Amino acid sequence: MIAILITMSLALLRALLGPTVYDRILA
Repeated sequence: MIAILITMSLALLRALLGPTVYDRILA
């Protein structure tokens, strides 16, 4: 359940911040 919430949170962050910023966080 927690993993699902984390995944949804990351998806929201990617939508709000944009793919470039999201990729920087993962890098």
